[in-house]
Amino acid sequence: MPTLSRLAALVALLAPLTAQSYPSVPRLLLDFNRDPREIRSSSPGDFASTGVLAYFSADDGIHGRELWRSLGTSATTALVADVRAGYESSDPRSIMPIATGAVFLADDGGGLRLFSTDGMPGSATALLPSGSRFVRVIAAESLGARAVFFADDGVHGVELWSTDGTPSGTAPMRGLVSGIGVLGAPLVNWMRTVRREANGETSVVFSVPASGVLLLYRSDGTAAGTRLLAPLPQGINPAIGPACTLPGGPTLFVRTPSLTSTPNWSLWTTDGTVAGTGLVADLGFVVDPFVLPIAFDGRAWFGGDVGRFAMSTDGTAGGTRSHTPPGAAGQRVSCFLGVAAGSLWCLGGTRSGLVRFDRGATEGVVVPLATQIPSGEYQLQLGERFVHYSSVAGRLWAIDVRSASVVELAIGFGNLPFAHAKLGSRALIRYGSRLGLELGVTDGTPLGTTLVANLNDETGLVPNASSWVADFASFRGRALFAPMEGRAGSRPWTSDGTSANTALLFPEVASAWGFVETAGGVFLVMTDTLGVSRLGFSDGTAAGTRVIPSSVPGSTPGRIEALVTLGSRAVFAGYDGATSRLWASDGLVSWPLPVLVPFDRGNVALIPVGERVIARVLHPTNDPYVMSCEIWTTDGSVAGTARGTTLQAPNYQEPPVVFADRIWFTAYESPGQETLWTSDGTAEGTMPYLRGGLRPTPGWMHLAVGPTKLWVIGAGALWAVDGRGGYERIASVPAQYGLRLAAIGDRLLLWPNNATALWSSDGTAAGTRPIASLVAPHRSAGFTPLGARGALFPAYPTGGAPSLESLWFTDGTPQGTRALAALRSNTPGRVRGGRAYLVLEDPFAGFETHVLTPGASSEVVQRGCGGPRAPDLVALDDPVLGTSMRLHGRSSAGAIAVLMLSLVPPSPPAPIAPSPCSFAVDPTAFATAPPIGLVNGGFSLAMPIPGDPVLRDLSIVLQFAAGPSDATLGADLSSGLRLNLGQ
Repeated sequence: MPTLSRLAALVALLAPLTAQSYPSVPRLLLDFNRDPREIRSSSPGDFASTGVLAYFSADDGIHGRELWRSLGTSATTALVADVRAGYESSDPRSIMPIATGAVFLADDGGGLRLFSTDGMPGSATALLPSGSRFVRVIAAESLGARAVFFADDGVHGVELWSTDGTPSGTAPMRGLVSGIGVLGAPLVNWMRTVRREANGETSVVFSVPASGVLLLYRSDGTAAGTRLLAPLPQGINPAIGPACTLPGGPTLFVRTPSLTSTPNWSLWTTDGTVAGTGLVADLGFVVDPFVLPIAFDGRAWFGGDVGRFAMSTDGTAGGTRSHTPPGAAGQRVSCFLGVAAGSLWCLGGTRSGLVRFDRGATEGVVVPLATQIPSGEYQLQLGERFVHYSSVAGRLWAIDVRSASVVELAIGFGNLPFAHAKLGSRALIRYGSRLGLELGVTDGTPLGTTLVANLNDETGLVPNASSWVADFASFRGRALFAPMEGRAGSRPWTSDGTSANTALLFPEVASAWGFVETAGGVFLVMTDTLGVSRLGFSDGTAAGTRVIPSSVPGSTPGRIEALVTLGSRAVFAGYDGATSRLWASDGLVSWPLPVLVPFDRGNVALIPVGERVIARVLHPTNDPYVMSCEIWTTDGSVAGTARGTTLQAPNYQEPPVVFADRIWFTAYESPGQETLWTSDGTAEGTMPYLRGGLRPTPGWMHLAVGPTKLWVIGAGALWAVDGRGGYERIASVPAQYGLRLAAIGDRLLLWPNNATALWSSDGTAAGTRPIASLVAPHRSAGFTPLGARGALFPAYPTGGAPSLESLWFTDGTPQGTRALAALRSNTPGRVRGGRAYLVLEDPFAGFETHVLTPGASSEVVQRGCGGPRAPDLVALDDPVLGTSMRLHGRSSAGAIAVLMLSLVPPSPPAPIAPSPCSFAVDPTAFATAPPIGLVNGGFSLAMPIPGDPVLRDLSIVLQFAAGPSDATLGADLSSGLRLNLGQ
């Protein structure tokens, strides 16, 4: 048995790739349908926080934009005050939390007034007489028990005001601050909070330009505590640069007389007293005014200019030093993220790496990031995660300093600034949800970033329409699909999983659907602008996509269905304007086959098995509950098409499945007695699989194909069929119409319709049980298997609101069932070329195509082929590096099997004439194992997966040949199995 170490030489020049988690978080591929839809958003903003309670403004569509509060849950989110009654808005602003609640400015219809609230609904109180209005408010700060702000009442000019939240404690502090003139006076230049931890005082320090100098003041919100600290030297366009307050110590700030000429930057300090205010040092270099400074290790840190990554100071001239650029992190500090894990973290100018300063260190250490961070705002720290927002991309990210990783949290914020209020380890945010810009919460993780409340639910429509992709095919490592683009229709597109390489294939049609794969390309149905359906063909390129001219002339929309492939041919049902029948095509021309099918949809099932297609055709009878069930076989030619037999079947039918070289379906053994049937397409090979009474009457029969068994659910019981005459009743299960099934490895997932529990079975009675208390959404998309280790599915927790619906992952065990992303699912996804493509609801784009990396996984890339058989190769485990993967091969012909292994072929190999069979491995470069004896029509083996990280993200293909057999080639070729190696 060969191991993957034989492939290591082929990839020795590859650098080790970053490990992917299993599976990754889905990301939006592209918003294909951007047609706008009406939406009403509450657009929360003006956030202010006491650390426990957050205040903000929002418009609920009823009261206009008013003041709200929240503790971070939907139940604690409430309207505080409707200052301007009715639908008109008071537009609360300058919200300043104080010890007794909050004070804020709002317009009650006559102009800006000052109000206070204790946070309870209806508690807003005007603090000034009805005639008192403000023309403008410049700056506001909370100081514990009081708040201060600069405001212009239209009479006295810009003044410093103070309030304690009561009418008697609200007044301007006139005569205490000079240099602020009246009616159009210069504005306050700078205002920063100073926290005096030594004596418990809290004050603000601000500067005012006056007569060519800059006056520096300090205020604690009282007349006695407001005083002039120092006049700063005269300069051109006097200005104060960034400032930083050390805990228990002074405020350090940088001053430059001009930002437009050659500046003379200097470092100043103040402790809130006249004596403690003065010059520290002339710096002689520029300090970046756009990088907010930070306190760390008893020092104040500032952004440096080119050649100086940062500057730090302890408040003395001797203790002020600059730090040179560390490594390749950029010539300047992009921002100080914060202090976490005992170190100061910065972002380099190229945003491709973090810089860490440890306590006592003078030089930084570069920590590379796997993902370059887009430019944006870094202003929120939650534990050891730093939240980053890009107003250009409208996306929210978190930077985790321990893992040096960047994770996308949410999208859909437009180009608005990031509004938030921190509440302990969480933060309330303005959140782009499927309901618009609403109140959200984040803890710095994708699962912890969710909608809190939809405050404006007037319409509940998403901002733009959905593309609603129903299916995906693949060819040469690319996915082909047809998104609904709105007015442009649903034309065929191709993608390699990145938005940059996602392109339109054929713009001349109105819609495309029914994608099926062959060795030479993909067949599809294309409808023109006149509503006429034609068969199409694509090799995954725009030049290689065409309409087959002679396919089903004159057919009407939707009259091509049940499209399947057989080698390089396609077989399908179509209406030519006179009759509805089976057709075949080689990609150039199409021809009719002598099989009439009903005009109604859903009554034709085509199943490729070996070198033939078995057709199950249901015709109506005089009994509305009974259908005539015909079995046909065809090789795509008129001469090779023959009727097998005719049965009776119930009028409700699930599509047949293929297992052990045969098709399996429901039919009547005797009138009214439904049971499981199996057929190889011939009359003698069509029979009921009874062996003692496997009769699921009454009820619907559900089938799922596993690696070694056919799972059957009927009459409230789970059965396992081996395909060789044996079967076993495993356990009682809640079987009903609409049951969802999926086989993952040697486990079965089952979810009864409307049930509040997800079930799993390992093939034993004890191992068949509920594993999670969850609710499937009404529009459930079912399961999306990701190889043998697990599957994705939509759900929300029992007792939770449907708005909490998320994408979940399960490996079939309680501990392996978890929410993966707060995104709703529409249709089951497909794994193609090592990527999983799903249709998920993006907050702003609607239901659109998303892509994720499944990690270590396996996927079938080609059906088995050989005479009337379909031998298959399946994986009971996924190819995790450093483990052993169990493989199972099944073939009802031949005595030996030869396993073949290769890298993924650069293009799918062509069929081996004259058969429709083809290699899945690269026929020009594959390795073989010693022959394996077939026992009872199969074999099992363990394949070691090397732990060498150079193999990570590598994909290989396995296939076996079984012989001798009566197939055209003298041997059967199994299904191809693509292994995507990973964690």
